[in-house]
Amino acid sequence: MSELPRPDPVFFEDSQPLLTKKDCQARRRQRLRPPRVPSVDRSSWRLDLPRQAQSVSFSGSESSFCSRHYNKHSPTSYLHQCFQVDQKLGEGSFGVVYKVRCLDDGRWYAVKVASRQFRGQRDRRLKLQEVAKHELLPPHPHCVRFIKAWEEDHRLYIQTELCECSLAAYAEKHHNLSERLVLEFLVDLLLGVKHLHDHNLAHLDIKPENIFISRDGYYKLGDFGLVLDLKQDDSSDPLEGDPCYLAPELMEGNFTRAADIFSLGITALELACDLELPSRGGNWHALRSGTLPHYIAQRLSPQLRNVIPLMMQPDPKQRITADQLLALPEIHRVRLWRRLYVTRRRAIAWVQDLLLLTWFWMQSFLESAWRFPLSCIKTFVASSHPSVSCPMQALNVDHFSDDETFGDSSLNRALEDQDIFGANFSGFERSFGDGEYSPKRSTPKPLRHRSDHRLHSTPTALFTSRRSRFDSAIKPVPFNLSANDVMVKKLFPADEEEVCSSAEDSL
Repeated sequence: MSELPRPDPVFFEDSQPLLTKKDCQARRRQRLRPPRVPSVDRSSWRLDLPRQAQSVSFSGSESSFCSRHYNKHSPTSYLHQCFQVDQKLGEGSFGVVYKVRCLDDGRWYAVKVASRQFRGQRDRRLKLQEVAKHELLPPHPHCVRFIKAWEEDHRLYIQTELCECSLAAYAEKHHNLSERLVLEFLVDLLLGVKHLHDHNLAHLDIKPENIFISRDGYYKLGDFGLVLDLKQDDSSDPLEGDPCYLAPELMEGNFTRAADIFSLGITALELACDLELPSRGGNWHALRSGTLPHYIAQRLSPQLRNVIPLMMQPDPKQRITADQLLALPEIHRVRLWRRLYVTRRRAIAWVQDLLLLTWFWMQSFLESAWRFPLSCIKTFVASSHPSVSCPMQALNVDHFSDDETFGDSSLNRALEDQDIFGANFSGFERSFGDGEYSPKRSTPKPLRHRSDHRLHSTPTALFTSRRSRFDSAIKPVPFNLSANDVMVKKLFPADEEEVCSSAEDSL
């Protein structure tokens, strides 16, 4: 009896075509689950490491860690002493990302805080390798810029440049992305991947969650936690990334640069068709078979239909490279247009940064000026302009009532003690000419009252007595006086009490 051929397995659960992200979002809203309780890690107490903040650097660049706002004796963490935490940008298994503002330069950054503490020396060494890979890679416009890193309380902190959002967050809000946008994303990420490959590094975790959109319109590659240094040829420690974007050769332990090209190609397919990529099953194998399903290929434009299958070639040796992709006419045309567009966006972003920096320094100057001690200002004003003591109750005449005017003589005493009207006693004018001395009375100023003050009636008897006093004070000087007597009379015109009373009447 001849041996029958072995049947191919059929996965009935994957007989249906792939769903779109829009349909999957509607299903997730119907079956919401409560969030899982985070596990408590109790192994960090065994580490013989200080809990204070200390810089993490493999290139010796620890000068940026020093900050004038940091006090190592304070119980507050380095993050909250040197930064102003604005909001939480994202959260995942790796940790939490915060949007912060540096108190030293006033710029905005992103700080990634590890979710778990170090579980031992080996775990600490593996997590700190992300910092080493960041420092190995020179800066590039299409890679998220690394600023610095530190460890505190057995936890890793990584500070990077701040981007507007991730590509995954953008795709969740916009389900029908145009072909032009997909090609722009593809061009920028190919340049970033080429930069990694030129330095013998493989990312191994390219997916929309690790692709970021900057303020100047760049698409940037970030999260270098799984970056592999191909020069060391050490494939024992590398971890596999997201299975939805995993290249087939990584399942066999073959870590090469071609794995990044496959992940980038399937990401472009996801964005162009708004697909919900499977993490296992028959559809997972179908996407890695070398040919796209017909119902997916017909939704692609002719340009993407030619480029994406080249990037998703199952054999890594036959898969197209980043340099070859950038030389394709479809990609080269978009690359030239992107240069002009991004240059304009960078100029706008530079002006915005300049205005923000100017505002920050102006704010710092105003804060320091506000903190200037008021006592120094008062001392300076007092030394420059000596004040004349004048009691307030002698000036505020309107607040006295009629009863207080008759019963209390403190007002008259205050006017007698302080000769505040000596400098502007202009109730009458005196002129000298041809040996003649004639007094001239000026027109009195009208009585002014504030709208919120009550007008007080003055008794007629009091007004008449004070008017007679004033008339006696300004009676004419005899003509037979000499010049010296006239000067004496000018300096001492009348009795002090009468002058004060007449001045009070003039008010």
